[in-house]
Amino acid sequence: FQWKALTYFTDSKLLFVFSTALLTGNHEDKLLKMRTGEDVTVQCFFTSFGISKFFCKDSCQEKVLVGTAGDRAQRDRYSIRYLTGTRGGSFLFVTITNLTKSDSGQYWCALDSSSLRDFELIVTDGEFLLN
Repeated sequence: FQWKALTYFTDSKLLFVFSTALLTGNHEDKLLKMRTGEDVTVQCFFTSFGISKFFCKDSCQEKVLVGTAGDRAQRDRYSIRYLTGTRGGSFLFVTITNLTKSDSGQYWCALDSSSLRDFELIVTDGEFLLN
C-alpha cells in the first residue's frame, strides 16, 4: 500500500486519515503507528464491487469486528462505510476510535470473501513523527 496522511480537525479532536492508493507488496508501507486516545480511519481501495463488507482483526475467520451487507455499520468503537467509485472501483473506510494499546495488531478490510486488504497497527503512549 502507499499511504497518504491527511489531517482533519473535527469536534476539537485530531483525526488522522490514511488513504491506501495501491498494493505494492512492501510490508513496511502497511504499518501504521498511532498513539493511545487517537482515532484512525483507513481507506481500503478495491478494483471490484461487493455485497458483504467486513473489518477484521487477526483474521476474518476468527474475529470480525464489524460487518454489513449495507453501506454503513458500527459496533462499539469500530465502524465501516462503503462507497462505490466512478472509475471502476470501490472504497471501504474502516475506523477505530479512542485507540488503546490492545488495538495493536493485524487488520483486514474485506469485500465479499475474495478481496482482502491488510495493514498492521501499532498503538503506543509515545509520540511518532509522520514522514
